[in-house]
Amino acid sequence: HYPLRRQRQMCIRDSPRLQAAFSKLGENFPKTSLRRLFSGGLAIFAFHFLPVWFLARLSRRTRHERQLLARMFAEINWNVFHLDPSSSVYAGGKNALNGKIMDDTNAKADCYSLYSCILAFVGMHWLARRVLQRAERFYSNIPDREKGGEFEYFQATVLWASGDFVEADRIWRNSIRRLDRIRSHMANGPRHLLWHLWSTIGDSNELILFAAEEGDIAVQTSDPIVLAYSQYGLAEGFARQGRTCLLYTSDAADE
Repeated sequence: HYPLRRQRQMCIRDSPRLQAAFSKLGENFPKTSLRRLFSGGLAIFAFHFLPVWFLARLSRRTRHERQLLARMFAEINWNVFHLDPSSSVYAGGKNALNGKIMDDTNAKADCYSLYSCILAFVGMHWLARRVLQRAERFYSNIPDREKGGEFEYFQATVLWASGDFVEADRIWRNSIRRLDRIRSHMANGPRHLLWHLWSTIGDSNELILFAAEEGDIAVQTSDPIVLAYSQYGLAEGFARQGRTCLLYTSDAADE
């Protein structure tokens, strides 16, 4: 799992094609950790303290260009935040700032929600909740049914990172029901974090349940990364139960 993630991280961050794509949009992805942290920090400062009209004048981009940047920053952040904090700070800060400037309710909701999770993960729980409240206002104006499930996913993630396990568990389960009904591509997210939650609590049965469901989604979508997530969750759950023989079989998820 780790070599695969590391390889993917390097391909995303150091890809010549990705660098070229950012350059075409007027964005230069910093090549060193120090520069990424500095640039991300400036973006975070601007997000919280500078008005929208001033930011829009500093960076003149089309609506389509900003939508592309939002998608690129979000994808980078989800793929590197485990292993590369500097890239996560850079992508998360830039994405939040880009979302603030955009005249697009849908994009704002996504950008703010992702940023709130990053804040919660680094221990800034009060600020994370404030940003999430702003995201909720945007979500409330979007009629798309999928967005309700997505918001609950982000909301529970912030609660989990803040230590509110009971409420996070309840909201994640509800988001699963909503995302499953519309076959959302995000349906594996709450399952993955739920098995992490039950790993922390110490209930191996719940851990195995959600890790196995994540594995089912990996098979349905042919996603090797999601499958790797599922497998290491199952391995932890079986190990906790002393069922170590299952760790080396291809049918572990069926048990």
